[in-house]
Amino acid sequence: WPPDADQCNVESLRNDPGSILHLYRRLLDARRHTEALRLGRQELLDSPDGVLCWRRTFGDQHRLIVVNFTGDHIDTPVPGSWTVVIASDGHGEARPYEAVVRPDQAVLLEPA
Repeated sequence: WPPDADQCNVESLRNDPGSILHLYRRLLDARRHTEALRLGRQELLDSPDGVLCWRRTFGDQHRLIVVNFTGDHIDTPVPGSWTVVIASDGHGEARPYEAVVRPDQAVLLEPA
């Protein structure tokens, strides 16, 4: 119990770099080392239907978070140039943000 315990367990998740365990660890690390994520002011931004986008700001430090709740690729232009720090599916990390979020994807962006 549960029926998939041989696959869904900490040891399996620890051995899979694409697992939710590693995503959470990367997100917690980003939060721990980024004042804008820990202490920053939050501002909701205009975004297409099915997408949530907000900015976190602390002093001159800015981060954007974009979450696509749809099953489609969605254009999400944001002002300025941004780099993908973390993507929920790993796609596009450490590359320029191309103003599109993939289906069911969330991204954490920092200024380029």
